[in-house]
Amino acid sequence: MTANTESLVKLKDSKLSERETNSLLGGLVAQDAFENLFDSRRGIYTLDPDEQLVAIYNNNPYEGDPTLRDREFAALRDWLKRKGIKELAFQSWPVDGPSAGYSQALLIRASESQKQLVHDKYESIVAASYERVDPTR
Repeated sequence: MTANTESLVKLKDSKLSERETNSLLGGLVAQDAFENLFDSRRGIYTLDPDEQLVAIYNNNPYEGDPTLRDREFAALRDWLKRKGIKELAFQSWPVDGPSAGYSQALLIRASESQKQLVHDKYESIVAASYERVDPTR
């Protein structure tokens, strides 16, 4: 996480429940994607290796199909559930205004080997979307 590492430490030390902490952390990941990773369309990275926290973000709402990204995430979330990989939070940023929801983030608990599987699955889901949107690619 580029800008909110300090926030992660504060959240870990807070008196919030695990669910509240994960929800806030998911929001911070989405905000970070919007503010600091905007040029990157999507990505996956380890947020906290000790806690096996992995962030998946997307800064690419499809102009011609506004629900396609949601369907991509739904497919990934379904796959994660079938694989027993725990989803901790799903958030978007900004929360309001003309760009509301532009960046989305999914927070999961995954080992490094699972992270690679998640990355590969997400890339295959996105590739299938591109194939539907532009079969000439």
